[in-house]
Amino acid sequence: MEKLKKQIYSGKNIEDAKLKGLVNLNCNELEVIVREISNTSSLFKGKKVEVEITKITDLNKFIKDYLINLVKDMGIEANTELKIINNVPNITLYSNNNAVLIGKNGRTIDALTTLTKQRIQKELGSYYNFILDVGEYKIKQQKNIESLAKELAREVSRTQEPIKMDSMNSYERRLVHEILSKNKYVYTESFGENPNRYIIIKPREK
Repeated sequence: MEKLKKQIYSGKNIEDAKLKGLVNLNCNELEVIVREISNTSSLFKGKKVEVEITKITDLNKFIKDYLINLVKDMGIEANTELKIINNVPNITLYSNNNAVLIGKNGRTIDALTTLTKQRIQKELGSYYNFILDVGEYKIKQQKNIESLAKELAREVSRTQEPIKMDSMNSYERRLVHEILSKNKYVYTESFGENPNRYIIIKPREK
């Protein structure tokens, strides 16, 4: 697996160093991640700042390659597809054994996501967000969760009694919160500890 491509540039300040990098790479600020790696000054040479610049296209390729190698260690051959949705990379793995890569309630997807984000944070020194899916599992889950959340919200609104949902992972809970965030009649709260954290849908006060 190839190393993540990173370029180092120096200047009198961070903006000067960054500008040199952007010109050299023929990129704009939205196409790169910039990390300051040193900031020194001396009486005779003045101030010197060094930045490390990573192109987002190179980073996304690194993530795809890293994931392919991770699942290869599990004995599974896979391909990847990358789509940028709302400025967030959405990476989908396709294999002949999607069930293993998904895991019970999507737990293997969560584990692969966590391992990859930890590696990226080590490479960049900062958090980088992306969404991982396997065989469009999350797309189907999102539709099911949206349908269930709206159905339960209608029931809570009708009976004025709270309803506790089954435990869900952080991605699924976030979906429920987002889906019902603008509902005029109910609101959501999370309770419990992972992996048994759950949501209660409650009626709003009239």
